[in-house]
Order: sequence, then structure tokens, then C-alpha cells
Amino acid sequence: MQSCPSVSPVYVQAHRHFFRQFQDSLRAHPQTDGTVIGLDYDRVLFTQAGETQTQFVLRSQPTRVTVGADTAQVLYQWKEAEMSDGRNLAFSLARQQDHWLITAIRPVE
Repeated sequence: MQSCPSVSPVYVQAHRHFFRQFQDSLRAHPQTDGTVIGLDYDRVLFTQAGETQTQFVLRSQPTRVTVGADTAQVLYQWKEAEMSDGRNLAFSLARQQDHWLITAIRPVE
């Protein structure tokens, strides 16, 4: 994620923080059987079908784009039949040095 030129350092830090906390929790309470709860889905796109959802987003058009001076919101909403691959998503972006960087991705209803 860090090598992706479209992702802000703030976004990367938020994910690092989550995984550090998760690592500390696993050290304190080891889990030896089954899938580790919390790591059984794609934390970026909020789905268990990360690869499928990525391809779905890449071939989709945003439902709404709102652009401010240095920020933008991009909303992807899908029809119910398409939702088996994942949830509706809202991307927050910020302009830094003439480039748009993702600062957050959130699931939306």
C-alpha cells in the first residue's frame, strides 16, 4: 500500500496503527485454530472478496463526485444484484502537490 502513488501517508498510517494494535492483541491472546477474526476480510474495501471487489471498482463509474478546492469525495453505489461482491464505498481524497491522494475509504449504506 505504501508504494501506491494514489494513497496518502495518513491513510497508510491509519492501517499501520490498526495492524500494530491487532498484533499486540494476538501476542496477548494467541489464536491457533481457524481464521484470525478481523483478518478474514479486505480492510481496504470492506469485503471478503478483495480481488473481485477491486476489479469491480476499476470497471465501475462513480455515482457521485464532489470536488472542493483541495478535497474531493467519490461515491460508488451499486445495485443490489451487484452487492454480493462488496459494499457501497465512499473515497475521500486530498490534493497534495498537484496530485489527488486517497485519505480514506469508508463503507456506506
